[in-house]
Amino acid sequence: MKAFKKILMFSLILLASFSAQAQKKRSKKDKTATTAVKPKKKSEIKPYKEVITAKAKSDDGIFMVHQVEELYYF
Repeated sequence: MKAFKKILMFSLILLASFSAQAQKKRSKKDKTATTAVKPKKKSEIKPYKEVITAKAKSDDGIFMVHQVEELYYF
């Protein structure tokens, strides 16, 4: 019974330490600095035939995986 109490106390202390390490909220200055640096995304989506070419190695499993050079597409 003493071992159970020790394990229970240890687990409660461990859980309390995880919740105590919450992230700090960013100030407005931090948010504006990070949003200004983000690059713009291209709105144009390439057709499937241009992305998955004849060079692609395909593997069928739970879902299809295509490897084109060093890139993987799911």
